[in-house]
Amino acid sequence: MGLRFHPARGALDLSEKDGGPAPEQLTESVEEILADSERLVHTYHDPAPGSMLRIALAPSTQAAVTERLMVETARLAERLDVRLHTHLAESLGEEEYCRESFGRRPVEQFEHVGWGSDRAWVAHFIFTEPRERERLGRWGTAVAHCPGSTMMLGAGAASLPALRDAGVTVGLGCDGSASTDHASLWLEARAALTAARERGGAGAATARDILRAATVDAAACLGREDGLGSLAPGAPADVVVWDLDEFSFTGAHTDPVEAWLRCGPVRPRHTLVQGRPLVEDGALTLPHARTREMLTAHAHHARRIQGLAEGT
Repeated sequence: MGLRFHPARGALDLSEKDGGPAPEQLTESVEEILADSERLVHTYHDPAPGSMLRIALAPSTQAAVTERLMVETARLAERLDVRLHTHLAESLGEEEYCRESFGRRPVEQFEHVGWGSDRAWVAHFIFTEPRERERLGRWGTAVAHCPGSTMMLGAGAASLPALRDAGVTVGLGCDGSASTDHASLWLEARAALTAARERGGAGAATARDILRAATVDAAACLGREDGLGSLAPGAPADVVVWDLDEFSFTGAHTDPVEAWLRCGPVRPRHTLVQGRPLVEDGALTLPHARTREMLTAHAHHARRIQGLAEGT
């Protein structure tokens, strides 16, 4: 799932001087955000089955944008028939902000601005009550579970079993490099398994529960109805092959899926996306020179963003 491109047009319109988290130079007006969102959808969004590029509209979080932007973004997504995404119930600070600013808990505010529908999926959803999880289940709003990210930040993790018991579709996500760094769905899958068992005991989740979240349910989060996330005739040929003959799997014969998460394989043997091999025999299919060029360019931009001099 992580190899397909489902970019979300993020947005911030609430600067520090207005009580938001972002420096003023990083914010835009509601009109600018909506106009550019519509431009990006018309230019790049491809709704066809098997598409490798779809756009979602994604104000960062209710604690970082105005109520008007949330309302207008939901209306624009309905008109353009694209999906909605935001972070929800990620921190206690978000809950405090929503209570003080809107007089509502985050989930209540989410419904108030018109986001409570099956068009939306949200990230995290940690600090919630049973009735709020049930509301998401009724709306059909899915959750991208990112336990490695939120545990790294000290916020804990949502309960995958509790969300599923409430009828919520739960996929897996890595969040961004500001909190996760690894961009590895396999590491996130292992974190999901350990987080579920830490909260609910050894029987709270199986490796197959997590595999489902990483594949078919992750595809459902994105609104995919083209077989993405499954191995079936006619589905997009996205396949990862793990070699069970390596040292890490020694003796792991009872359940290969459980072993896949418990034994810690370093990398897959083969990876195909849309039938095209990206990894063969453990090596990228990209030419070595191009790989080095990409890494060099990435390092340059990373230093620039962090305000570091070249060579540091």
